[in-house]
Amino acid sequence: MRTPLARIRLLTEFARDGVSVGEGRDPLDEIESEVVEMDSLVGELLASARLEFSALQRRPLSPRAVIERAAERASLPAGCTRVEPGTPMLDADPTLIARAIGALLDNARKYGGPRVCIVARAERDGRVAVCIEDDGEGFAPGYEERVFEPFNRGNREGKVEARGVGLGLALVRRIAEAHGGKAYAENRPEGGACVTLILPAASISALDVSDRSKDSASLAAPSVAAAE
Repeated sequence: MRTPLARIRLLTEFARDGVSVGEGRDPLDEIESEVVEMDSLVGELLASARLEFSALQRRPLSPRAVIERAAERASLPAGCTRVEPGTPMLDADPTLIARAIGALLDNARKYGGPRVCIVARAERDGRVAVCIEDDGEGFAPGYEERVFEPFNRGNREGKVEARGVGLGLALVRRIAEAHGGKAYAENRPEGGACVTLILPAASISALDVSDRSKDSASLAAPSVAAAE
């Protein structure tokens, strides 16, 4: 956390002196960007601590409510979510799943194309797949697995990014595995990338969860404070 704090301190000095940042950017805009990055880092560290202590609070969750809430929080346009018929309820910790999907959406919006969507479907083994798809250039050959390595700060072409600490997708995989699932990345045949979370289904019959969305929405993405 010292790196973003050091940047904020330097940018504050620039703002006091009326000095612009590179290419004439306003230091206050840069400070806001650093605060957003720090908030994301704190959320990732809290989620990681929760996993370390095996403090999962699993409950049945509506996949429709979960992905629609994630899309809303990421300000995705209407029509970017789809729940395929027969998709069962999730058995998951709502705070951690919201964190995982949020990290995947951030990654897709940063490196993918303008179109990002979330799809939930039933797997053949009865589990639930949550897929984040984009229409960008996809992953460089052999990089689909490396994106999940801890402290990997490379983009999809393997080039090192100056910002961030590389916890996001590594944490996504840890969250999936803590639920007895998995996470993997692949290139889509039609172009773009897809990162998939495989998660357990709740032990109830598969159903259309549209009528339960309102009741479950509050469980889909609780505040970070709930993880403390």
